[in-house]
Amino acid sequence: MPFTNNYISLKETGRFSKLVLDYIQGQSPLKDIVPSYPEIDDIGKQIALKSQQTINRALLQKVFTEQYESIELHPLQRSHIGSLTENNTFTICTAHQPNLFSGHLYLIYKIVHAIELADLCRLKFPEHHFVPVYYIGSEDHDLDEIGSWNWNHQDFQWRTNQSGACGSMLLKEIEPFIQYLEKTTNSNLPEQEAMLRLVKEAYQSNHTVSQAIRILINGLFSSKGLLILDANHSALKASFKSHLIAECFEQKSEKVLKEVFDQWQNHYPVQAFLRPINLFYLKPGLRARIEKEGDHWKVLDTEITFTEEMLQAEIDQFPERFSPNVIMRPLYQEFILPNIAFIGGGAEVAYWLPLKSYFQENEIVMPLVFLRNSFQLIEQQLQLKIQTMRLGWNELFESTNSRMNRLVSEQSEFQQFLEIREKMDSNAQMLLPLSESINAPLLESTQAHLKKLNNTLDALELKFKRHLKKKETLQADQWQKIQSSFFPGGHLQERHENFLSWHQKWGDDLLKMLHQSCQPFGTKFCLIVDEQKGI
Repeated sequence: MPFTNNYISLKETGRFSKLVLDYIQGQSPLKDIVPSYPEIDDIGKQIALKSQQTINRALLQKVFTEQYESIELHPLQRSHIGSLTENNTFTICTAHQPNLFSGHLYLIYKIVHAIELADLCRLKFPEHHFVPVYYIGSEDHDLDEIGSWNWNHQDFQWRTNQSGACGSMLLKEIEPFIQYLEKTTNSNLPEQEAMLRLVKEAYQSNHTVSQAIRILINGLFSSKGLLILDANHSALKASFKSHLIAECFEQKSEKVLKEVFDQWQNHYPVQAFLRPINLFYLKPGLRARIEKEGDHWKVLDTEITFTEEMLQAEIDQFPERFSPNVIMRPLYQEFILPNIAFIGGGAEVAYWLPLKSYFQENEIVMPLVFLRNSFQLIEQQLQLKIQTMRLGWNELFESTNSRMNRLVSEQSEFQQFLEIREKMDSNAQMLLPLSESINAPLLESTQAHLKKLNNTLDALELKFKRHLKKKETLQADQWQKIQSSFFPGGHLQERHENFLSWHQKWGDDLLKMLHQSCQPFGTKFCLIVDEQKGI
């Protein structure tokens, strides 16, 4: 499918935080707090640093082998798993919750970015192996987030009475959506039929949420060598035991990060909430925070309490029951993986960057943090409307009100009004020295009248704008239709729409275009435009 790429700066979109913009541009104060945005030369430096960290590679290989036991491996995946025990193998990681049916588009964008960065690293550093990894946030318990998705402009929400870690929940009551998907699939199109088979294979009622996302994502990216890791694994957590103990008994995260977070707030909002103990207690149907109360440790909203001896025994015997929260998860991830780069969205970049001292204190290497690529998919019909209105790509990101005000201010009638007003203001100011030369009370009276005149002209200017806007009614209507398509639900497309619904429109070409458009070290927003009919 023919397509074109158009790139604009993130700043022009008006959709990215000051922190993100400061980071990619190397602006103060961020450049004084964290390293600059990663460049290709930094990969070599990161390899040297990570090589000094001890990784239990044999255990990692064993876990991957176990988790892929029931899934047919692509030869490239098999090669990647086999290489994990070699000291010259490193991972490029992205992470996300196991959202149903892949959730929003940006999960796919993260994974594509990780794959393309790994491929580029192989070319630049052929003496090393690079493995793209999708780390499933299976211990997350935000059911509202992982259980919602948008399909062809219709919102869906999975309803279940299950509780605890979302990744462990069984896919009960999912069949109605599968049936809906079958009705909307064109069985005469092989690519749509193949995708339906993959979804049905993944989303079976006896599967967990984590199993489903593994099967779905593996079906999309196995040929690219992507490995998928569910780190909610007893052996992996057992290897992390010393850090679990330090967190429970020393409150190590808070000790290291409290001052850092306080200083950070002087410049940017803190994305992650720091607690004295940054662990959850995990059991089937339960994921609740651990807090220390006096000389006991309590699992909130339960009757579970531990003495020091009991808690030590629990960590020793059941390390899998301890679940890192948003603060500790990066540390756990980098402890178990030979990872050199992490791909994340704006919010993830914001909560990773302040963690540098936390990694250093724990003698774990912090990875290079990449802002994931952002894409906007533009269908031919929308492209025609954009061309008809002669819009530039950056104009599409203007708000309707901002655009209308700009158009009005550019009209010749409004420019004439401003010129006339400027002359009136200039002439009116000449009355002040004249009135002062007569007497002081007249000056005060003249100033008061001129202020009233200025207020009258302000009101008149608003009326001019209002009437000129009415002349733009047709264009405003067309603009709003484009805006509603461009920003579905008022959000960036990538934060609202679902990969599967776009696959029905563009088929397997969609992933091909994303891989071709990805810029592993790029920091611009990419618009992918359907050029199928030679527009």
